[in-house]
Amino acid sequence: MRPATTAALREAYPDPRQANPIINEAQAIYRENFFPEVKADWRTHPDFVGHKNWNGCFRCHDGKHVAADGKMSIKASDCRSCHLILAQGSGEALNQINAKGHDFVHIDAEYSEFSCSECHTGGIQK
Repeated sequence: MRPATTAALREAYPDPRQANPIINEAQAIYRENFFPEVKADWRTHPDFVGHKNWNGCFRCHDGKHVAADGKMSIKASDCRSCHLILAQGSGEALNQINAKGHDFVHIDAEYSEFSCSECHTGGIQK
């Protein structure tokens, strides 16, 4: 958090008993929502949750970034790295439960090396 923000809060709340908890909470909010070391915050990535309508996890887990130990990061097409798909589809297919998980099958197109957010933009589907 910028020193100017702390100064503004101290000016707005001159009593340290009132200012200190507010400043501490503002700093905690900043730590959870701003990541200057990777140039990321709520303005650059409106929603980190999921990956259907936003890049979410795949802004880094895109198959292009490599972990510190040199191993490849999770790719967009590797759904089973994070998900256990017990059943999918409709009708009888939905009754085919597999405790070890199914491979993901996209309902209307072959899914291979692309991220969900390339088509699922949050806008009207074409």
